[in-house]
Amino acid sequence: MKTLNTILFTSALLFVNPLNANSQDFNTRLSSYKQDSYIDSLIQPSQKRDFNSKDLFMVNYKQQYPSLDNLIQHFRVKGFEIEGFFSNSKFEIYENIDKSFKNSAEKVKNYEIYKEKLGVEIKKGKIKKFMANYDNSLNLAEKEYNIPKEIISAIIGVESDFGKNIGKYYAFNSFVSLFIKDYKTNFALEQLGHLLKFSEKNNIDIFELKSSYAGAIGFGQFIPSSLNQFFIGNDVYDMNSNILSVANYLSCTNERRRDINQAIWDYNHNDFYVKAVLELAESGK
Repeated sequence: MKTLNTILFTSALLFVNPLNANSQDFNTRLSSYKQDSYIDSLIQPSQKRDFNSKDLFMVNYKQQYPSLDNLIQHFRVKGFEIEGFFSNSKFEIYENIDKSFKNSAEKVKNYEIYKEKLGVEIKKGKIKKFMANYDNSLNLAEKEYNIPKEIISAIIGVESDFGKNIGKYYAFNSFVSLFIKDYKTNFALEQLGHLLKFSEKNNIDIFELKSSYAGAIGFGQFIPSSLNQFFIGNDVYDMNSNILSVANYLSCTNERRRDINQAIWDYNHNDFYVKAVLELAESGK
């Protein structure tokens, strides 16, 4: 990287003052530019990553993560140009994303510990207030989709603490990171494709879509494939849309399963999850 930095700054100085290119003054100035700390402060991309730093930024990333080229080509064939996203100041690789999956609450073998991780007891004190605040939307969803409003509320409570927690990650970064880390690669490719479709269809900046480490978005924590299939509306941060969308998801799966418990299990494939949702829903009655 130092060789590339030196070449870049040598070229820049020749362009600025070609008449002095062979002078002692030029060599003195070039020597000072070669100091590592000075070059680093000038070359490394800033938070804004202005136009002049984009090419160098991509060179750095592609050198560090060679499989990025494969990802770019994969989606180019599908009609999506994603290379520009890597120059966004919000883009980063989540180096420990595989560990987040391996240490998730779903790996816990004891229900009481699982329930504690989800904060179910605390959420029991919040569910009735949430239901009162969104009474109209919950009644509409219950009537339209034949899903108890307590269960809809409980899922939103478990997933996002009734809209308080939308995640600290960016869905795009999560799926790219999974691909780069060669962990759940097929899932990452499929969901990234759905994310690009949802973003394009609804004219949403892809970096407005914050998520869990797993790329789940909104108050109902939908992965992108579920957003495209079940989400009602186009604003993932509108609670009324999330209420209807959760009900829509459960209604579709319940129609197939003929069992509300199995429909909840489809939402998150974990028996403890079903138990936690039902327990929280009971507190809403």
